[in-house]
Amino acid sequence: MEAIGLYANGNILKLAHVKKNKNQLAILALESVVLPEYLDTRDRDKGPENTLTCNNDDPFGLGSEREKEGFEDQDAKNNVEYIIDLLKKYPVKRTEIGINLPESSVHFIPFNNSSALKGKKLRQKMIRESSQYEGQDDDLALRAEVRYVKVDENNYLIQSFAENIPVLETIIDAKPLIDNKLSVSLIASSEIALSHLEGLQDTPDTGRRSLIIYITNKTARLVFLDNRIMCNVSPVINFDNGGSSNLETIYAKILLMLDELGITAPDSIYIAGENADDQTGEFLLGKFPDVNCRFLTDTAALDLTFLDGDQVNDISSFAISIGLAAGMLNKTENAYENTNFLPKELKKEQRTLRLAWHGYAAMISLFLAGLFFTYQGINFTNRINEAEFALMLTEESLKTEREISDRLIEMESITAVYRQNISLVDSLWRPGPVYSGSLFYLSNASNRVNSLWINRIIMRKNFIHIFGSTIYRSRVHRFADAAGTAVIKNMESEDVRKSKIYNFELMGNPQDFMEPIYLDGSVAGDTELKNTLVFKREK
Repeated sequence: MEAIGLYANGNILKLAHVKKNKNQLAILALESVVLPEYLDTRDRDKGPENTLTCNNDDPFGLGSEREKEGFEDQDAKNNVEYIIDLLKKYPVKRTEIGINLPESSVHFIPFNNSSALKGKKLRQKMIRESSQYEGQDDDLALRAEVRYVKVDENNYLIQSFAENIPVLETIIDAKPLIDNKLSVSLIASSEIALSHLEGLQDTPDTGRRSLIIYITNKTARLVFLDNRIMCNVSPVINFDNGGSSNLETIYAKILLMLDELGITAPDSIYIAGENADDQTGEFLLGKFPDVNCRFLTDTAALDLTFLDGDQVNDISSFAISIGLAAGMLNKTENAYENTNFLPKELKKEQRTLRLAWHGYAAMISLFLAGLFFTYQGINFTNRINEAEFALMLTEESLKTEREISDRLIEMESITAVYRQNISLVDSLWRPGPVYSGSLFYLSNASNRVNSLWINRIIMRKNFIHIFGSTIYRSRVHRFADAAGTAVIKNMESEDVRKSKIYNFELMGNPQDFMEPIYLDGSVAGDTELKNTLVFKREK
């Protein structure tokens, strides 16, 4: 992941191109440019003070003569063009851009939450404190956001800012000419940017107080941190004279702030800026001999292998630009979550997917509808599979029943032929035993006795063996009496489903059940038979 930090001070724009490489921040490039117009709001109408340092191609005032002769200056560029040329050198499609607020425009207001307010009430109280400091009306509707640093459980530093941001307006104007995917992710004060850079130091955190001193040609700022969290910020110190008097002014301000904080000296002092040099470090070591004094950019967390020698020596002046990039790449400190002044409208415009609340509600509804219809589809698919399986079983059962039906029809036809043949045999065999009549008689006898079943019959010429079952023992004797001279050969009881069944065997002569009667009234013993048609008659 890569990031670009842009630090605007007057008409000077400094850029730091930074890439996160494991636990280090690799500084890929450092570059500065002098713009033709000031980017600070309060100095915007002044114009550059030194025309020779602002890329003015007419230092001798010959422009009026060129205008009289009809010449046009083709090389003149505005701020937007300079920024376009600067950003096109770097892969803005894959980076986030952070910029600083105008210098001396942010006020830090200490706020103690002694009443333990939370949520909306705490935010409204902070807004009222900020409005009173700025001398504005207490209109919560117009100032719905509040920027602050949470120092500890009950102490906050409210950031108050009420001006516009010219560098942001310039980048927005340049955005369509560079890349539509260009996005500004962070707008923070210079003090916050320095605090992000101090968080990269490899010194222990617990119980540590540190001081950051950022020195330029005309100003200086002091930032006190407690366990890497910004706890106090001095107003910007303006220099009237140069040389050692400026360092004495800084030292006096440090003593005043130490007195306000109630401490004797910080544990570490970090210096940075255009005028931060070895002389500054020696001066501070003389005043605070027991304090670890070092450059803010001298840390093992910064990889400087991509820079040449001149840029490495000048890295301290790019501390704010590097700190802005570090604030986007190292999002680990919760205390600085509410310090981004990026407008909500710009966040919405830079979103890849721009949706209002009803759009998100529609997306959630579509997602839930998709889950519902997917569940219904799976449910109906399972039901279709079950129906297809049941249909397959039904078709198999129907096929089996049709085969059984065909077999029964075939058996009925065979039985009909068999009955016809038996009747013919019975009619042709006159003197012989009439077995069909005997069977018919036994069938009627079992029906009359009731609750008795004939299971098996073995018939011979003068012998019949009957096997049957009944649930009443007395039925066996009644059936034996009905069968004429049949005798009970055997009887056994059997338990079936908590009931007792009696299995019996009868033996007798089939002639005892029937005697053939002919049409002329003669019996089977007559020698003269006048008719072959036989009728069966019970005894």
